[in-house]
Amino acid sequence: MDERLKLDVQRLAYKRPTIPALKVASAPAPILAKTALGQRVAVSTTAGIAGPLVEEDYAARLWHTAYDLTTTDGVFTFSIEDLAEISLTDANGSPVVIQFAAAP
Repeated sequence: MDERLKLDVQRLAYKRPTIPALKVASAPAPILAKTALGQRVAVSTTAGIAGPLVEEDYAARLWHTAYDLTTTDGVFTFSIEDLAEISLTDANGSPVVIQFAAAP
């Protein structure tokens, strides 16, 4: 029995496992989106924002409604106005709008 166990271990130790070849998947079909008029258009899956992003006009920024923030000792009160929206232009000339949530 010991001889058989020894042979089995040797077979396992020296036998190289065979790995099946992987199949190469083809590219998926483009995703079709609907416009406001219901027409289907192809959407590029490589679209994105090209850097750098440039802010053309500081005055075009939108702000949330101001709120007051008082220090814990009650000595100072600050009026805070958080940024709500900023308009940028990417390297391709496409507009990029970033909208920020209001403070809780």
